[in-house]
Amino acid sequence: MEQERKKSSSRYYNSPRHTIQVDPILYCDQISRTFGGKPELSKHLQMMPRLVFGSCGPAQYRLQGPFRRSDAKDIINRIPIPPLANAFYFVTSLFIIISFLVPVLLVI
Repeated sequence: MEQERKKSSSRYYNSPRHTIQVDPILYCDQISRTFGGKPELSKHLQMMPRLVFGSCGPAQYRLQGPFRRSDAKDIINRIPIPPLANAFYFVTSLFIIISFLVPVLLVI
């Protein structure tokens, strides 16, 4: 806890009004990890660009775990992907397709 406080004080402005500050995404990830709600990318490969590059808000913590919601994937898929993530998604998809087709073509 002391280590977290030191890291936070070096990152944020020191004043009486700014007493407790944390990175909200890292904080939510840390809390959701304790009860199994942090999304595992290996289980959600199709949504990986959205989970990595976008901010899916509370819906991303409802994909799995005890507080899972059946409509979480739909909510996340409605959130627009930033342009950089679109490029990453395209390259990753292309790589997956090529890595699947090469062994098939070598057999033929």
